[in-house]
Amino acid sequence: MSVSAQVRAPQLADLSAHIGAGTKISLQFLIGIANQHFGGTMAAGTYTTADAYDLAEQALNKLILELRVMLAPTVGLVSAQVRVGDLEAMGALLPTRTRRDDEVEAFDQFSTPPALGFAAAWLADLKPGDVVLEPSAGSGLNIGEFQRQLGLKLLNEEGDLLIAKLPTVKQFLNRLLSMCVDPMNRLFDEFASRLDQAVEAAAEAGLLNVGVETVIADSIEVMSPPRVVYTCPRTGAETTYTELKVWRRNNPITYDEVMEKHPDIIRFVKNRRTGRVYALRPAHNRTDLKDGSVVPQYRLVGPLHTHYVDAKHIDDRHATYEFMDRRKAPSAWAAEVGQSEPFQVEAMHVISGILLPIWDKLADTGEPKVYRLQTDDGARLLGRVVPAVQIRQVLAKLGASYGKPWSPKEAIKTVLAGHDLLLANGWKLARAKVSGEARIELKGPLWGDYYQDLKKVGVIQEMISGTTRFFVPHGGPGVMAKVIQFRPVVDGGIAGR
Repeated sequence: MSVSAQVRAPQLADLSAHIGAGTKISLQFLIGIANQHFGGTMAAGTYTTADAYDLAEQALNKLILELRVMLAPTVGLVSAQVRVGDLEAMGALLPTRTRRDDEVEAFDQFSTPPALGFAAAWLADLKPGDVVLEPSAGSGLNIGEFQRQLGLKLLNEEGDLLIAKLPTVKQFLNRLLSMCVDPMNRLFDEFASRLDQAVEAAAEAGLLNVGVETVIADSIEVMSPPRVVYTCPRTGAETTYTELKVWRRNNPITYDEVMEKHPDIIRFVKNRRTGRVYALRPAHNRTDLKDGSVVPQYRLVGPLHTHYVDAKHIDDRHATYEFMDRRKAPSAWAAEVGQSEPFQVEAMHVISGILLPIWDKLADTGEPKVYRLQTDDGARLLGRVVPAVQIRQVLAKLGASYGKPWSPKEAIKTVLAGHDLLLANGWKLARAKVSGEARIELKGPLWGDYYQDLKKVGVIQEMISGTTRFFVPHGGPGVMAKVIQFRPVVDGGIAGR
């Protein structure tokens, strides 16, 4: 058995623990560990100086893998700089390799410092599954080889993209057939990966249209029976509105499950406002549809929900999320799982029956999806689902009314979704963004006339840029309930105006 195969985990783990604790590893300490690890001494010829140094690097790499520091270098600039600094500090704890044997010199067997390796991977925007070839290992499919195989010239001498030289889709697909099989497969794999992410992101955002969808739930309860809200004057066909309550069982994923399922976890983060815990995973960049810029992203996986988030919300100094001590992540994750409700309950508003004559009145209610469902009492419905924050507006367009006063929670949810609410006395509740935070602003009252009354019910008054503004706290429904108690909402669900 070769020396490199004689792995004794206890000594390797001990060395990793010292590095993880920030302890400087002296050459004498390393030799003592190596004597135990290899079961002999260097003087006796059991191992060489190179073997001892390799053991130290192996311990460092073991620690890095456990921390998952280098597994997914798709982070923003600030996080990348921090990570490089951390890796340099860890590498500085190892003794300097001052002696190399002839084999190492002859074959250029020099290890890449972890900090340098991470920086290279970050600059190359590498992702899990990418195939990387060093220049010394042969030519990979770089942009030059890509142009050569497809017979295209896409870059000028300065490396800038020649927009006018971009092929048509038909020409591009035809040229792909001239590629060698291996690079062609890798190219299509990369495309499929990005397409899968785009589809997944659209589904999570409720924007994926797959035709008629079936509502799957543990229970669908009828809260108000179907009532006619529109009758076609030509045919007499009717449109009905039904309010439902949908129960879906929560199935939180445990810490052990998320670690097993996602080996590419970078770190754990916590939302500064909500306190929710997420595992941070790499994601492909997205293209901003407004200006065409490339926006780095992360994938956030929580006990109950997953979503994509722009890297700035993680990496900026005043980011929405903050990094967690990895040692605290298991307990924080378990606490959130333990506090989760057994069911997710939501109201569902269904417009069914004849829809074509009123389709234009549903135009601003999100994606034009049609759902089929069956309630607990056996009734079957097929129709459009209208978001709760817009159902009052839609019913008003159809000449009907919702028939229930606004609840404080409903008012808060509607305003934070970007819809203004008009109160009976002419005041207005609107969404405002102050210092990057979404708030509910009460517009209309004059400071001198209403300051004391509003202060008593909990409304916050602030002087911003020389103007007095009033804000309704939305951490709970209490203050909102007092605001609308004697000033009921008379118009709402209208996009900010």
